Amino acid sequence: MPRKLFLKIINEIDKPDIIFITSTMTYWYPGVFEAIQILKGKFPKTKIILGGIYATLCEKHAKEYSGADIVFAGSSEKKLITLLNNLGFIQNTALDIDYSTPDFSSYKKLNYGVILTSRGCPFDCTYCATKFLCPKFLVLPNKAIIEQLNYFSGKTKNIAFFDDALLYNKNFPELLEQIIKRKYNINLHASNGIHCRYINEKNARLMFDANFKTIYLSLETTNPEVQKTTGGKVYTEEFINAV
Repeated sequence: MPRKLFLKIINEIDKPDIIFITSTMTYWYPGVFEAIQILKGKFPKTKIILGGIYATLCEKHAKEYSGADIVFAGSSEKKLITLLNNLGFIQNTALDIDYSTPDFSSYKKLNYGVILTSRGCPFDCTYCATKFLCPKFLVLPNKAIIEQLNYFSGKTKNIAFFDDALLYNKNFPELLEQIIKRKYNINLHASNGIHCRYINEKNARLMFDANFKTIYLSLETTNPEVQKTTGGKVYTEEFINAV
């Protein structure tokens, strides 16, 4: 987002009780720092909580340099609720929000939508931080996904699935069948690499009929020994079969 647009947005809002900032790829941290600096200048008395991937993987760095009042490492919403309780913002520790979904209602225009049908990954590959970021593999019920699709339908033409293990979800074929049945006028995208092992004739046909336009296949190496020692997520013959 351009700095000018960001300033325009925050100048139009009332003073918030608390500010949450997420962070994605670790190498994008300078943008996070800039956002915190701008918000501190606009709302100097409002506490800023920084979370997300960078804050979790580089917690010490974030605490030392980000400028955030609190750095929240991890992905547990329940721990976040406890933190807010301790800060005196809410008085409720019984919320079950492991399957919470983002609120996009503040966006005046959506160029695309983002959906997670699951969080985490059942694999534990040596080169991947997902297991550290989200230790448990959690699957959202299809009903919740359909509700999100219904929300996006008519607001945008493109929806991206950001799952780390999209096809591992055993409910996914049924979800695709429901999408096909509802005849949404949307394009679907598997923006993250999907597991080749779980691509078969049925899943491929369902994804095609559901109007998937973008599919990336994960293959980190063709060396059999490296494939085995790094987690065994995919082997070359599985990749070829998927293609």
